[in-house]
Amino acid sequence: MILYSPHYVILLKVQSVVKCVVDAGVYTCARCGSHGFENDACCDGGVLVDMSSLHSLSVRKSTKIVQFESGYTHGQLYYMLSKGSKLVVPGGTESYVGTAGLFLGCGRGLLTSLYGLACDSVRAVEYVDEKGELRNASSEENKDMYWLAKGGGGAFPGIVTSFTVQAYNEPDEVVVTSCRWSGKEGKEFEVIDAWSRVQSKFTKRRRKMFSHVKITAEHTELAVYCFGCHGEEMEFYEKETRELMMHVEPMWKREGHLNGTKCSETRQSWVNFHRSSVLVRNEGMTAMVRDTVKVHSTYTGAVVLDTWELDDSETRKMIHWLKQAEDVLHSNRLSHITFFLYPLGGEAVQSVAPDATAFPWRSSKSVLHYKLLWKPKNDEKEELMKSMNDVLQGLLDKFQSARTFYNYLGKHVEGERERVEWYRGHFGNNLERVQRVREQNDPTGVFGIPSRLPPRLTKNRT
Repeated sequence: MILYSPHYVILLKVQSVVKCVVDAGVYTCARCGSHGFENDACCDGGVLVDMSSLHSLSVRKSTKIVQFESGYTHGQLYYMLSKGSKLVVPGGTESYVGTAGLFLGCGRGLLTSLYGLACDSVRAVEYVDEKGELRNASSEENKDMYWLAKGGGGAFPGIVTSFTVQAYNEPDEVVVTSCRWSGKEGKEFEVIDAWSRVQSKFTKRRRKMFSHVKITAEHTELAVYCFGCHGEEMEFYEKETRELMMHVEPMWKREGHLNGTKCSETRQSWVNFHRSSVLVRNEGMTAMVRDTVKVHSTYTGAVVLDTWELDDSETRKMIHWLKQAEDVLHSNRLSHITFFLYPLGGEAVQSVAPDATAFPWRSSKSVLHYKLLWKPKNDEKEELMKSMNDVLQGLLDKFQSARTFYNYLGKHVEGERERVEWYRGHFGNNLERVQRVREQNDPTGVFGIPSRLPPRLTKNRT
């Protein structure tokens, strides 16, 4: 077993904070990576507990079970696991995102098609409860809390201090083939169509692949990844990637430029794939370098879809609005809007029953996701950003899906009935169990931002 120094003193401080909060009659919430959208990594009106210094880590090499404290970002955790044991957990894509929020929210990442959503590999959590006591939840004890820790996100009624997770062998190589087309070429629809045609093949576990589409007003990008692929796996990857790219660009070639199209292929190790921009390149514990991360104010939203294909009419409206909105952003010296289209996970995600975790949308196929970014120094333009975000939410609503991730809560909803339906879009038929577990384990509403919690769960708090 590999052990890294634990921080028991900090755990005692977390317990003390919760007890103090209870005595004071206020609420508390925790954060690690500060990545929460809509400022959900903050705790306006409550007590914020920053977990970022909790970095204990242990690895059982015989079973590949890892236990890590909730202060890690994904880049930090990937680096430590790679350095010590060449293992990986199926976490998120961005290195600077906190592990705790993503795992609790049942988030997805590049390895989802191989190993499922992040929460599917969680074996246990340690947490501080509403009385300030340290407890454990697993399939053997506090089973309801264990269930809610897998997809409940910020609705989890406690502060998680550590996760026990099944890890897997790290891919020995990550191969990425990508092409980028100028927005002036109008390739958006061809790219989306080509991408949707191959996803039923690409999301099979044995293919070890991931692909996505990224669209801004300035360019459209199509990328295909393969993780630790060799022999037949690599032959399939190369053949299918070539056919996919040639569907959009008949004269496609793997490297170089062609008629405004820029294509490339890279091969690198897993940890270098994640560490390049946000981790200190030195030996020993790797820390977040805040100055290397581009900090933005952000609005975001996502819908989970039952098909690989997007409705053609609504997609055209979305792209048309995007290009018009970009002109407004540029004229106001603001940042940009990006749409992402990626698979929910395929076989690995669907193999888990919809009620086995708090996240219910296991049979869905794809995710359409947007990010609206602007620089913090331009916060005087926030009203403009809010109005744009309302339009973006409306555009997503037109794709006829009320389903989404709890990590992408989006705008606040007023009215009791409206909030119930809104949260049902996140938890489906699991909503009642989410409410029951919260009420049983946090009856006075100690944890979480009240306005962001499912209805009926903050009424007893004064």
